[in-house]
Amino acid sequence: MLSGAAAQDSAASATGATPVAGTAASALIGVSVDPSAVPDSTAGAESSGSARRELVSATGSATQPGGDAATATAAVVDGSGASAASAGAAVGARHSASTVGGDSVIPPDSHDTVVILLPEMPAMDAPGALEAAAEFFANPTWLPDLAGVRDCWLVTVGGEQVTSGDPVPHQFHGAVTAGFRCLGMESLGVSFRRVDLAAGQADASRAAALVRAVHVKNEPELALRDGAVYAKRLEIDAVQRGPARDADLAHVVIVGGTGTLGVEFCAHYARSGAGRITLLSRSGETAEVTRRLRPIRALGDTPIIVESCDVTDADAVVELAERQEIPATVLVHAGVNYVRAELAEVTPEKFREMAGSKIYGTEHMLHTWPRTPDCRIVLCSSAAATFGGRGQILYATVNRMLDVLARRLRAAGVDAVAVQWGLWDLEGPLHAVGTGPVQAAGVTPMRAADALAVGFTDHADHSGAENRLVAAADWSDVQALMVAIGQGPLLDDVVAAAAESAVVQPDSPGSGHRDGNSPRIAGTPADGHRGTADSAAYPSGPDRVRATVAQGGTKAMTQFRAAAGQPGAAGGNSANLAERVRRQLGRVMGADADALDPSVPLVALGLDSLQALDFRKRVQVELDRDLPVAAILGGASLDDVVRLMAGSQA
Repeated sequence: MLSGAAAQDSAASATGATPVAGTAASALIGVSVDPSAVPDSTAGAESSGSARRELVSATGSATQPGGDAATATAAVVDGSGASAASAGAAVGARHSASTVGGDSVIPPDSHDTVVILLPEMPAMDAPGALEAAAEFFANPTWLPDLAGVRDCWLVTVGGEQVTSGDPVPHQFHGAVTAGFRCLGMESLGVSFRRVDLAAGQADASRAAALVRAVHVKNEPELALRDGAVYAKRLEIDAVQRGPARDADLAHVVIVGGTGTLGVEFCAHYARSGAGRITLLSRSGETAEVTRRLRPIRALGDTPIIVESCDVTDADAVVELAERQEIPATVLVHAGVNYVRAELAEVTPEKFREMAGSKIYGTEHMLHTWPRTPDCRIVLCSSAAATFGGRGQILYATVNRMLDVLARRLRAAGVDAVAVQWGLWDLEGPLHAVGTGPVQAAGVTPMRAADALAVGFTDHADHSGAENRLVAAADWSDVQALMVAIGQGPLLDDVVAAAAESAVVQPDSPGSGHRDGNSPRIAGTPADGHRGTADSAAYPSGPDRVRATVAQGGTKAMTQFRAAAGQPGAAGGNSANLAERVRRQLGRVMGADADALDPSVPLVALGLDSLQALDFRKRVQVELDRDLPVAAILGGASLDDVVRLMAGSQA
């Protein structure tokens, strides 16, 4: 959420935890995405977003926690020329700023801050926004040489719904930030940040407030409203619903229904008593599909029909829709696609390939398929829309468009929800290109039963549900990587809540234990929040085990305290520490430790962000120390790292 106003990404609640070798248990959490920060009278369940965190007052006085107001040398980029008034006023508001536009080039090492202005745009649908995003990323003339740059800001307009009076997010401005965030992994040491202006207020009168906003230290996601600046946070979700009792499951239609996730969703709705399930896929019912559906069909009398239909083909959708006798009461888009591309590899064609089923197919289904007036729309998005990742510009942007689309549908009176899924313990398109980098970042595969419990049973099955992120991870590791690209504060509240939670041992009563490798989570919820019911207890009633968030942050916090001189800290002098750290670095990089120059920045030696996380884990396990990943990726040498670690011991 944007604490205080735009609750665009907030709240988390957890079910069971799965341990990862060498790390503390990770937790599967549900993060409610895009609730209004100022609770609507009809959205009492989302009231967790109502707390305000005002970083800059209406009069402009800074209250930056832990920050400073040091003047940066800023370059204001107005590539379109449409924001010339704001750009010029920004220069006037800060004498050390300069503005460039058109074909102008910013000299390397001439600025430490870059501010990229996007013009306010008219309303557009998802396909129109997709084309705008494709043009933006395929022709990045707006991005200067980043030599010497610490902060690169993107200024969007109406991309967040901050107050109850704000319109729903703009389809392009609300999604482009997800792809922009991914650039941080390509330019380590530069924080890619965003500030959102209110729709209709992207003029020169807001320039001074904008300049103040971009001088807020460390906050990656800000929104400027009426002179105040609000910061985004993920928070614990207090909402618990349990199985829906009044869901209309007369006809469930699943796009991508024969895919890995589609079949899991089919089984979920069959167990829930669906009257009819229609699965749409390009291939139709093959022998393999029949084999996979056989145990689901054996669950009961629910007819499961498989239709061959390419939803990216508008005519094919129309033809099949006209043959439907029963309108859809639930429409799920479970189509999954993954196209990897770093900025230099982005093309409009790749964007369209990525968006085929998710954007164009969704639009075709919404405009053509017969559905009841209160039909529930469930759009499957990805956690990449919130966290990003290297090579995920297309993937993150397109999935964020689904989140914004769901929000816009709700504003139009349609019962729509987007679920950002993390990594499933199932084979899928992402597995085809390798999940190693994702898991190295701390993300853990989710059991299907757990993911469905948090994402569907307790949330998307209920009318009026807001968007939610469902993922399992060692959240301290995820935050360590997010810190390295300037996004760490987003997870502050989640990690803090995890540190306060209690993990029940596998054999303890009420743990919901299923096997020796699966500890369940329980305990007194922090700050009055309730957790999500333990998925192992479904579909039972009042005796369900309650859970709170727990993950690797508990271990990480314990080790940080130990490294700071508390009992249990690893002993040894600095020379011994340096040698032990060097050995671990050599193992991570597959290099001769003695040949590594300790004075050279580790990134210059070839250490990437995922190796840095591996390095951190090894040091935690072998040395019982906490390693400053952000400093490593920010340009620290081995000597610097050892000094930082030794200093924390003092």
